[in-house]
Amino acid sequence: MSIRRQVLDLSQNRLTTFPIDLPLLYRLRELRLGSNDLKEIPKEIAKMKNLVKLDLCDNYLTQLPETLIKISTLKELNLTSNMILQWPTNFVKLQERVNVSFIIHLFRNKQ
Repeated sequence: MSIRRQVLDLSQNRLTTFPIDLPLLYRLRELRLGSNDLKEIPKEIAKMKNLVKLDLCDNYLTQLPETLIKISTLKELNLTSNMILQWPTNFVKLQERVNVSFIIHLFRNKQ
C-alpha cells in the first residue's frame, strides 16, 4: 500500500532550516511552512513538480530561489510577513501565473 500525502503542514514548528528531504515528496500538492524561523528556501524546491500551494508566511526570508518559477503547477504563494529584499529576476513571470500574497516587513521583532 502506498500513501500519497497531498498536504503537509509544518507550520509553527520553529524550523530554522528547510527540511532537506522535502523535495523528495514530489507528489505533494500543498506545503505549509508558515510561522517558522526559515531564512532561506533551497533551489531544490523546484523538484516539487506537483506543488499547487506554498505557504511561507511569517518567516525570515530575505530572498527566493530563481528556480521557484520551474514549479509550473504552482498557483498560490504566500510570502506575507517576511523580509524579502532581493527578488528573483524572473519574479514578474511568476506573478503572471501565480496568486502571490505578500506584505513586506523590513523591521520586525518576532517573539
